[in-house]
Amino acid sequence: MDKILVLANDDGGSVFMIIQDSSEKPAPMIWCDYGDMYHYAITGKFRNPHDEWPSFTDFFEFLVNDLEKETAEEE
Repeated sequence: MDKILVLANDDGGSVFMIIQDSSEKPAPMIWCDYGDMYHYAITGKFRNPHDEWPSFTDFFEFLVNDLEKETAEEE
């Protein structure tokens, strides 16, 4: 079974998590709802579409770019 680390849980039930299946390659970041995370923990499969990034670095870049875009739209 993969290792799961929950990084954040917002009020809408979304969960950001990291799944580490090998220490030799980057761990992908997964963004899904809490129920799907629980289903994955039990079955190893997702029920619903989810967002995925190949590494924490890619996920962090997404967050920074999204914040910069929001900031630019507010100006």
